[in-house]
Amino acid sequence: MDEDLNWYLVYSKPRHELKLAERISDMGIETYCPTIRTVRQWSDRKKKVIEPLFKSYVFVRLNEFNREIIYHVSGFSRFVFWLGKPAVVREQEINTLKNFMNKVVHETIALKRFEVGQHVRVQSGPLKDNEGTLLRIKGQEATLQMDSLGTVIQAKIALADLAN
Repeated sequence: MDEDLNWYLVYSKPRHELKLAERISDMGIETYCPTIRTVRQWSDRKKKVIEPLFKSYVFVRLNEFNREIIYHVSGFSRFVFWLGKPAVVREQEINTLKNFMNKVVHETIALKRFEVGQHVRVQSGPLKDNEGTLLRIKGQEATLQMDSLGTVIQAKIALADLAN
């Protein structure tokens, strides 16, 4: 019977990933929501928190014909579609992700999040160690405004080369 089950990727409402996974699991459906431990900074303290590795995503293992049973679960938004069909994630990919998450020290996983208007520093490339303000983010590229030598320079930089 397990051969009829597929892993699907679903969108959750913002910041509902863990609760959605828990609610679906309570229905007897297998879910996977990889999490990381990270330190969050507030104005008055630092605290270690557990947060999802993938924001707004939960993996759900269902029969193709029973997908609708989670439509009304609180926190569910929709299925992720690929080429007009619900995206199916191979069992091998889920197992690889689980093995990785079991072996890695979670504090070493760094997810960079950038927002327009944020002040950033270039970590590598010809503009290394220069700072600027994010004007635009498109895909994996950012457009920075760098005030140097009394003039404004706009440059497209890979997001991987930026630091908060």
